[in-house]
Amino acid sequence: RNTTTPFNSFFWDKKMQSFSLLFFISIVIVSAISYCDAFTRNDFPEHFLFGAATSAYQWEGAAHEDGRTPSVWDTFSHSDDRGNGDIACDGYHKYKEDV
Repeated sequence: RNTTTPFNSFFWDKKMQSFSLLFFISIVIVSAISYCDAFTRNDFPEHFLFGAATSAYQWEGAAHEDGRTPSVWDTFSHSDDRGNGDIACDGYHKYKEDV
């Protein structure tokens, strides 16, 4: 007759050790993240300008419309398996939704 219960078995001890280590690491990470200071507008000089950018290849699409000729990247990345940016996010046709 087996009198070993799951709580005093070798495997249970290993699981608890692993769980304890994972829990400890999680606490350390959360503590480190919450300790980091967040940037605010006041952390930058008065006339500092923030900006954002996007890539025309990734956004525009419409590779063959209205006289647009292929860019170097259009030519380089074009493949027969449709892995290209001919449509992309289709910003060419959807720009009015964004404005």
